[in-house]
Amino acid sequence: AADAEGLLQHADEAMYAAKQAGRNSVVAFGANGTVKPKQRCVLIVDDEEKNIRLLEAYLVPEGYATLKARDGEEALDVARRAQPDLILLDAMMPHLHGFDVCRRLKQEQVTCLIPVVLVTALNGKEDRLRAIDAGADDFLSKPVNKVELLTRMRALLRAKQNVDLLE
Repeated sequence: AADAEGLLQHADEAMYAAKQAGRNSVVAFGANGTVKPKQRCVLIVDDEEKNIRLLEAYLVPEGYATLKARDGEEALDVARRAQPDLILLDAMMPHLHGFDVCRRLKQEQVTCLIPVVLVTALNGKEDRLRAIDAGADDFLSKPVNKVELLTRMRALLRAKQNVDLLE
């Protein structure tokens, strides 16, 4: 905006657009005068490209932006830098397992509030308990059901949005 009055007008338009989008929504007022909801960003971590592509095929049409990491160390680096809204994390990766990555994410101040969903071929009770112990917010078994994935993600993102508002 060119002046304070214009800035207030744009903020007012964005606020009304957020109210129309539903409670606790965030919208951005663009340079061309458009008001659009903030795009949620999901970090997908998997050592197999086909799994990353599948999850992207589920998420991108739903309006999510995606980031990718192919191992645990890269995942930690991307999460620290980009601060995604949610992380989908494979448990079984070479070098640094997803359980260890999750534990590290939950111990660091800059990443501890990012919801983490462990996505894995492991589906035993011990694996679920290990995921909870590592700090995972949810656990999904492969093959991932698209509807279940999106439903759980929406629930976690609603909770994160409330935490972000409190912050």
